Amino acid sequence: MPVNPELEAEVIIEAFNRFEVDYVMIGAFAAIAQAVPIPPTMDQN
Repeated sequence: MPVNPELEAEVIIEAFNRFEVDYVMIGAFAAIAQAVPIPPTMDQN
């Protein structure tokens, strides 16, 4: 099993929808799912 596996969000959402699961997405995950542009941030040292 990989140490840092990629999140397969599309697969998860497809399964929820297929089984008619009610769910709420929050934060950046929700923004990305709705194709909302998220500007890059600048980290300070």
